[in-house]
Amino acid sequence: GRRAGEIDLFDLVRAALRQRPQVLAVGEVRGAETFTLFQAMATGQACHSTFHAGSVAALVRRLESPPIGLPRALLAALPIVVLQRSEWVGGRRVRRVAHLTEIEGIDPVGRELLASPVFTWNNGRDTWTYQGRSALLERAARSRGVGAPD
Repeated sequence: GRRAGEIDLFDLVRAALRQRPQVLAVGEVRGAETFTLFQAMATGQACHSTFHAGSVAALVRRLESPPIGLPRALLAALPIVVLQRSEWVGGRRVRRVAHLTEIEGIDPVGRELLASPVFTWNNGRDTWTYQGRSALLERAARSRGVGAPD
C-alpha cells in the first residue's frame, strides 16, 4: 500500500486534469496514470507523454497488457506515435525520430489499430521521407481553408 501523504504520478495527472489545462504534458507513463491520460485524450484533452516501445505493435501490446491493461477502444484516442531510437550517423551515436505514425482508429471487423506511417527516417541519407498522406494534416488544412499538403 501507500504511505500516508504519498503522492504518485496518478494523483498528479488527476490533479492536473482538474485544472483544465490546454495541454497536459506527462513524462514517462507506465502505470495507472496511463489509463487516466488516455481517458483525458478520449475526451479531447491535448496530451503529450513518453512510453518505451520499439514499434507501434509493441506499444499496443504493452498498453493492453498488465499492469496497464488499456482497452483497445481507448487506444484510438492516441492520434500520433513518434518512435525515436539511437542510431549511428556519420560515426556518431545520435537520436533520431525513426517513424511518425498516425493512428486513424480501430478496424471494426478485425479490431486492429489502423496505423498509417506519415514520415520515416532514411539512415543512409539522414533525412525523413514523407509517405504521401497525413489525415491529420489534411484535416487541419480543411479546417483552415487551405489546400491539402503535398
